[in-house]
Amino acid sequence: MKGLFNETSQAKHLFRTIYCWDCQQVKTCGKVNWEYCCRCAYQNQRERWTDYLTYEKALTYEKNWREAHQRDLYWLAKGESLEDRVEFADLKKFYRQKSWGIDLVEWLRSEWVLPIDSQCAKQWRENKEHLPEKCECSERKAQENYLFFTECLKRDREKLGECQCETSEKVRVDYIDSEGSGWTYCEKCEERIGSAGHHGVIKNRNDPKFWGLNTKEKVLCGFCLGNLIESMPRRKKYLFWEYGKRGYWG
Repeated sequence: MKGLFNETSQAKHLFRTIYCWDCQQVKTCGKVNWEYCCRCAYQNQRERWTDYLTYEKALTYEKNWREAHQRDLYWLAKGESLEDRVEFADLKKFYRQKSWGIDLVEWLRSEWVLPIDSQCAKQWRENKEHLPEKCECSERKAQENYLFFTECLKRDREKLGECQCETSEKVRVDYIDSEGSGWTYCEKCEERIGSAGHHGVIKNRNDPKFWGLNTKEKVLCGFCLGNLIESMPRRKKYLFWEYGKRGYWG
């Protein structure tokens, strides 16, 4: 029972340390992605799938990709390095499998346009008049991809309404070393600033809000904070000077 309690405690502690790999400031809830917070995950997917947001874009992307892929195959077929030969051998094996059933070397030697996908290849095997350069498989493939990716984005957009990600109260550091300590950089002069122990957040003295400052920068070094001392409340000015006497800004 004691061992089970320890494992549960470790699991809870591990979950508390899962912060978004992108913004580093939000604890993920896993509704959309476990590694990224919901908003970052959704934004990353939109950027990654930007070529499929409309049918026209999807069709253009598919045609460009096919042309580039066939050019790459010609280069690999002529390649003399060991890496090129191994990669081309794997591609020949891929196209020779039952779902495709074509001889890649013969197709390249004859300068035929490769089938769009395995379904297009199957239609060609059944009917030799079904030529990839004249068939409508490109339109079908583009439509399938467009519907698939837009449906995924729609599903994730709906999940944003159920998001339970928690934003960190303190600014988290951007980098973590092997010892668990972290660091970030001043957003004005780019001086390196260490974290508050192993907690992964900046020290209070590097947070402008701690000094009563309303700035767009979230992390500042002592020198840059000193340039803003006239904007600090009187009590914070005395505290800032006291920190200087203690050597905190050295």
